[in-house]
Amino acid sequence: MSIDVDTMGSVAKQRPYFKPYLSSISISGQPAKFGRCSDTDHVLPSIMTSKRTRLWNAGSSATYWKDTDAADRRATAAKYGEHTAREIGTLWPGLEDEERALLELMLLTGRRSLVAAYEDELCNALVAKQLLQIPAGVGTLLMQDLDTTFKIPRAVWRVLNERKEHFVPCRESEAGEHLARLTHRLGSRLRGPYHQ
Repeated sequence: MSIDVDTMGSVAKQRPYFKPYLSSISISGQPAKFGRCSDTDHVLPSIMTSKRTRLWNAGSSATYWKDTDAADRRATAAKYGEHTAREIGTLWPGLEDEERALLELMLLTGRRSLVAAYEDELCNALVAKQLLQIPAGVGTLLMQDLDTTFKIPRAVWRVLNERKEHFVPCRESEAGEHLARLTHRLGSRLRGPYHQ
């Protein structure tokens, strides 16, 4: 690359008062002379031929996709409640009676989700323990009552159904009576019909 100072020379001829300024221009410590001056010719070839450090290479690409896949797996596991499903055996004995009763009611009716007040303490206690979730994108059904949907995570629902006899403390012949008791006990807290 060369610096063309012919233009500076013509400027100096037309406007002599510029000449002191133009003659004081120096390149790499050498005064610039009118004509063509090539100072960068010895610098640019070394810059152009030197190997640049790439910010994105095969190693960083592999690390990026590995981290992205791991984050996706963690998000999916959290969405489906896989961690909670693995720990359900230790969580269940620590639940309050009302919390167990609500989950038993949902198991006996075969309904994975319910509608209740958004600020319902029982449902929110189960949300905090990751046994219920508010599905993504679900808002309030009625702004006046602030009702919303609560849902048992998929993996938790699967484990509860696989081991139903462990989680529902009654024989199959007594299930109808137990369900009637639970409905009488908790029915007033639920705003709408259960739905799958």
